Amino acid sequence: MNNPLPESPQQEVFVRYIEAFSNKEFAAVASNFSIPALLISSGKPLYIDSTEKLIGLMTTLRKSLPAEYTHTAMQEFELFQFNKNSAAAHITYERRAEDNTALSTEQGVYYFCKKAEQWQIFSVVLG
Repeated sequence: MNNPLPESPQQEVFVRYIEAFSNKEFAAVASNFSIPALLISSGKPLYIDSTEKLIGLMTTLRKSLPAEYTHTAMQEFELFQFNKNSAAAHITYERRAEDNTALSTEQGVYYFCKKAEQWQIFSVVLG
């Protein structure tokens, strides 16, 4: 995949997340999230109160992508560090086909928290 080397622990979490998502490794996707979590898409909040619910959501989302989708490539990562245990990042990424053709460009704000010395995603606002 065409993701640059991580410049921050939060960027590393996002790269692990998109690689696991691309490879349909949904337990690995979930390991990058702090539960409970909140996903906001099209202005509608979805409260995720269990790992099973997150895995189900990610499985459904992955199945809804075009058949030619194979991976996600990060384009921009703008980090906002709030304090030593919380941060947010505005991230732009492309969904791509095997030949690296962009299928779509998307963006979102991903919120991170640090628990037990591990950074995790706890909220995502897509848009």
